[in-house]
Amino acid sequence: MDKKQITYSVSFALRRGTALDLFTVNETPKAGEPIIETDTLKIKIGDGEHPYNELNYVGAEELSTLEVDITKLQD
Repeated sequence: MDKKQITYSVSFALRRGTALDLFTVNETPKAGEPIIETDTLKIKIGDGEHPYNELNYVGAEELSTLEVDITKLQD
């Protein structure tokens, strides 16, 4: 059986700001929403429950898990 190739055009923006701005606003990001500190290039990922200041930064281990999850979505 032949597989059809479907091409999607998607555009999205990541939540971003300086570390100070994000700390000051301290919003609660949606579950799975990545937030990037533009001055430090550190990343946090929202869980939908905790405000920004309570979230941990994402490390290499978390990023590799995220890559695996994204790859599964592409299959």
